[in-house]
Amino acid sequence: MRRRSSVQECLSCDPGFYCATPGSSEATGYCSAGYYCLGGAVMPFPTDDITGNECPRGHYCPEGSRIPRLCHPGHYSNKTKNTAQSDCLPCPSGFACAAPGLTSPSHTCEAGFFCPLGQESSRPDVFLCPMGHMCSEGSAVPVACPQGAYQDQRGQENCKLCPSGFYCTGGMPALQCPKGHYCPPGTKSAVQFPCPPGTFSNRTQLSDPAECAPCAPGKYCSSAGLAEPTGDCIPG
Repeated sequence: MRRRSSVQECLSCDPGFYCATPGSSEATGYCSAGYYCLGGAVMPFPTDDITGNECPRGHYCPEGSRIPRLCHPGHYSNKTKNTAQSDCLPCPSGFACAAPGLTSPSHTCEAGFFCPLGQESSRPDVFLCPMGHMCSEGSAVPVACPQGAYQDQRGQENCKLCPSGFYCTGGMPALQCPKGHYCPPGTKSAVQFPCPPGTFSNRTQLSDPAECAPCAPGKYCSSAGLAEPTGDCIPG
């Protein structure tokens, strides 16, 4: 009866394990965290790329890993030998990490949206730019419209210039220019442009000082920004 050779009866060390001792009936132990063992490894941290290697970028390898595991979407890793998902970094603000196993962010946050830390999509519906704000490409947070501008729609890249006859305090809806004042495009406050002394206006939404009315005969207008004359002229 022919006997099989002892070499044929020896088994290759299982994936996820290493076998360091000749003649052993079982594996020596688990593959080290931060490494993966494909099979036949003789040490817990192989680097020959045949029996295993260190965990590559974009992955993590717990103890006993047979193959590297991908960092989850919304995360990335630009270093090797990660041991857990927690070693993968959240996608930075203003960017998106749309796929698993990334070594860097895959997308810039699109205009009209903002992307806080850890986003998977460059167009996150829950982070549509709100009214009164603007979100340019790569926005981490929405930016309030400056004074003299407004935005009455969501999901916008830029703010609108405040129109004639209105004033805009920044981010708020455009408001009617009050009596005694005029508001050219880009006006920042209700009292920025008062009608000059000697004039008045009892109308709203003026846009030019020429629209302020001269003080009526027999009346006087002693200060700027009047909605009606100050009073009657003194007799004589």
